Amino acid sequence: MKKSFLSGNEAIAEAVLLSGVKSIAAYPITPQTGIVNRLATLIMTRDLNTSMIHAESEFSALSIVLGSTLGGVRSFTATSSQGLLMMSEASYYASGMRIPLVMAVVNRGLSAPVTIFSDHQDSMSMRDNGWLQFYCKDGQEALDTIITAYKIAEHRKVLLPIKVCIDGFFLSHLSEPVEIPSQTAINYFLPEFTANFPHMDIDDPKFLGTAAWPDYYEEFVFLRNKALTNAIAVIEEVSTEYSEKVSQVTSLISTYRASDAEVVIVGLGAMMSTLEVAVDKMRGKGLLVGLLRIKCFRPFPNEQILNEIKGAKKLVILDRSLSPSQAGPVFLEISSLLHTSGLDIDCYGFILGLGGRDITKKTGEFILKKVNEMSPNTFESRQFWLDVNHQTIKRWTSNE
Repeated sequence: MKKSFLSGNEAIAEAVLLSGVKSIAAYPITPQTGIVNRLATLIMTRDLNTSMIHAESEFSALSIVLGSTLGGVRSFTATSSQGLLMMSEASYYASGMRIPLVMAVVNRGLSAPVTIFSDHQDSMSMRDNGWLQFYCKDGQEALDTIITAYKIAEHRKVLLPIKVCIDGFFLSHLSEPVEIPSQTAINYFLPEFTANFPHMDIDDPKFLGTAAWPDYYEEFVFLRNKALTNAIAVIEEVSTEYSEKVSQVTSLISTYRASDAEVVIVGLGAMMSTLEVAVDKMRGKGLLVGLLRIKCFRPFPNEQILNEIKGAKKLVILDRSLSPSQAGPVFLEISSLLHTSGLDIDCYGFILGLGGRDITKKTGEFILKKVNEMSPNTFESRQFWLDVNHQTIKRWTSNE
């Protein structure tokens, strides 16, 4: 294990090569480009037997790695924002054909208006296409998650593609100390790729991705959904193995000072590290607050979240994306979970950080203080947003 000073993009590139990836295809888009730039440099300087194709579009990039995975090669691609949208059609082929590949998504807001900065609108717009989704809090987690993602995706009970998401610029371009495992340790954890699923074979020709008539199509969707559900146990199993053989890694969720918290702040991504500082500050003022970070958004870890929030009185749910005319996706998932479980917990949602707007510890302190003061009937709506200075809470309603 060696420690290096790496950006999130560079950490992902190191993880890709440690994982024994032999086929890479990508198209440049800010802020993802640094991943493939780093990969190209490492492949040349280390004289690696890895094929790298500069595709003419993001759709082509994903299509290429679909083909190489079906050909029996561990594959990788990366994208951001509009690039992910351009991959949309091929992404459904990937999950529908049960292709176990890994893609890095460097989160960036969607146009228009044009922004190159980070929020989660891009990956959240693709949350229901049958892929697993992980959201990382720092460069170390990005590296570890790429490696574990391959073992999860290739597990016989899963066989689905995975998105590993990092916040654009906040993680992709921020450099920090990252521990890089030895190749020996990774080889011990992650064996060479074996195509244990229907794939292209000259000696056993077959037709893949065929049509399904109405009598059978529904069964394919059911089986894919069953695999996504199975992934919960596989993620925990693989994460435990990685923690024992290589380095500590979060599986589905993580908590911070939440065991006795009356108010728990819930969210995902890089902002949650910053908000740990806000939790400490509010604890110092005598408020019983804590934090729950969701790493795995798909499949959604319902049972694990319920176990951690059942003692809370209020939940503060933060979303860096919006389901138009509704609420934030995390808020919608948690609200549904509370309704079906019968837990009586007041739930307050905030839309913030869109288009890269900064979320600081003061933002967290302000929100926690205000929510702690709210009575259950303070507002008609439980969905809010903050003004540009993060000093005023406003209701998120269609007539304001």
